[in-house]
Amino acid sequence: MQQQKPSIAVLPFANMSGDAEQEYFSEGITEDIITNLSRNRAFFVISRSTSFTYKGSAVDVGKVARELGVRYVLEGSVRRAGNRVRITAQLIDAETGHHLWADRYDRDFADVFAVQDEIAQTITGELAPGIIAAEMRQARRKHPSELDAWDRTMRAHWHIRRFTREDMAEARRLLEEAIALDSVNAMALADLSVAYHFEACFGWDEDVAQTYARCGEAARRAVAIDDGDANAQSALAMYDIFQGRHEEGRRRLRRAVDLDPNSAFARGYLGVSYGFTGDYEAALPILDEAVRLSPRDPLLVIWHLCKGWAALLSERYQEAIEFTTEAVEANPEFPDVYAVLAAAHGHLGNAVAAVEALAEFLRRTPALTASDERLNRPFGNPAQRERFLEGLRKAGMPA
Repeated sequence: MQQQKPSIAVLPFANMSGDAEQEYFSEGITEDIITNLSRNRAFFVISRSTSFTYKGSAVDVGKVARELGVRYVLEGSVRRAGNRVRITAQLIDAETGHHLWADRYDRDFADVFAVQDEIAQTITGELAPGIIAAEMRQARRKHPSELDAWDRTMRAHWHIRRFTREDMAEARRLLEEAIALDSVNAMALADLSVAYHFEACFGWDEDVAQTYARCGEAARRAVAIDDGDANAQSALAMYDIFQGRHEEGRRRLRRAVDLDPNSAFARGYLGVSYGFTGDYEAALPILDEAVRLSPRDPLLVIWHLCKGWAALLSERYQEAIEFTTEAVEANPEFPDVYAVLAAAHGHLGNAVAAVEALAEFLRRTPALTASDERLNRPFGNPAQRERFLEGLRKAGMPA
């Protein structure tokens, strides 16, 4: 059973400026969004030549969707006044007519192509998670007997991003079912690798080494099915990084970014690698770019956290606290945010805050000691690992 990818038509952005010379700009934004979305293997995107047959006509979104056989329609407009331009965009669920997402962008018009590239990338970065979020909601509303491989993958996608032990186990169950229904489902295999990764990382399985082995196996299968899938490449890169193969992981992530420049997942994990090796100057701009690319993504907790790791490992303890506090705000369940908070407060001698953070960490990963293998992270060198563990011991973790 093949997965039913969400389908989308990007309609030509309307030129509201009353100036025919601005047509090239509105057309350019539309074309760039279509190109950007087409690089994401999760979507089926209607071609430019088909979408542009609707240019200049009053559009009935429901009629367009029926004619093109799509579930989602993106429409927008461009209005220029002097040296300012305003671009609006809205994503519509054609089956219900509901607006799923809308935004407005005001920019100076000094460099036409720079503005066009930035707006197209920004819209794509917000649009892709919006479609996946809608697909997850739809899958969760269905009765279990109605779920196909895609629905199971979308349900699992939602559970993974809650980052709890129970959710990760449920995600793994759903993904194994999805793969049984569709053995060449690269997205499900990449997600299965990610689920195994977090179960191993946080010790939510009794045999950590075996779980990491399964993580690598699932990622390799995903890449073998579709080595042009940025998510599959990123999943295998995650495995490489957490096996200590940072350079191999980084090469794979750079390829993933080339395949899909709008993949916050790929770009973010490149920053994760630099964060865990304490390369503060390299990590921060990459992680900030991942946040900018997809500001509503559930993975934001990881990008903020790894800014905290970068700061902690370069002995910028107050900054580590500030970054990791942002991670808590993004998702208060992610265990490692409390590990970094506890270590940073421990190094600064903030006894009360250190004890509180450590308690939250131990609640999510019980019975830890400083020598536990569940604290293994892909540090760049032993001194960085010891800096982390010393902070935990100062926070009160037993040796």
